[in-house]
Amino acid sequence: MVNNQVSKQAAKSDDDDDLPVGDTPGFIFLKIAVYTMGLMIVAGFAFLIYTLVNRASTLPPALVSADEAIELVVGPGETVQSVSLNRGSLAIHVRRRDGSDAIIVYSLARQGIVQRLNIKPQ
Repeated sequence: MVNNQVSKQAAKSDDDDDLPVGDTPGFIFLKIAVYTMGLMIVAGFAFLIYTLVNRASTLPPALVSADEAIELVVGPGETVQSVSLNRGSLAIHVRRRDGSDAIIVYSLARQGIVQRLNIKPQ
């Protein structure tokens, strides 16, 4: 009889190795975490694709229509030499009759002249 009990215990210990690991609470938590992270990755890719398609399909509105053209009046005898655009500001190089130069800084956001720099020759 002792032999029979020992063989049952030996058989029981061999079966312990075959128990699924999923019975432990840590493994159940790991499964839930993996499924949740996988779902978040799929949702993130779907949102990224939606955002790209949405931005590609909508065109930005025109800043100024032809009817709303901006006018900048230079003084009499002044000629515009060059215009440069940088971060929403125009830098307009103007030459006067007497040979002196001026740079007019015009803000597109404020719709007006921000600063006028007078450059005089020596």
